[in-house]
Amino acid sequence: MKPTTSKYVLLEEPNCYYQVREERVFIHALRDIIAGEELTFNYGYDLDGFEEHPCRCGSARCVGYIAAEEDWPRLRELIEERRSSREGIEEKITPKPF
Repeated sequence: MKPTTSKYVLLEEPNCYYQVREERVFIHALRDIIAGEELTFNYGYDLDGFEEHPCRCGSARCVGYIAAEEDWPRLRELIEERRSSREGIEEKITPKPF
């Protein structure tokens, strides 16, 4: 499938969703969209390689990565596990004061 400008649609609070049919992307509104308002949807990426898809939408609900909303609870766990793991490594390599 050829890339389209829809790859630049924001995630944020979704106001639409997409369907792919016969190599075409169709955008459907979840609510009325005001003229000039940006289209936003959840890309629904799975968790494999989630760190390759950071999200910078700024929404208070955002988990920081572009992933399917149903995966957000597990994604939060993965982020916390990695954060804890990194903190443990930093503790081991940080010299202790005398």
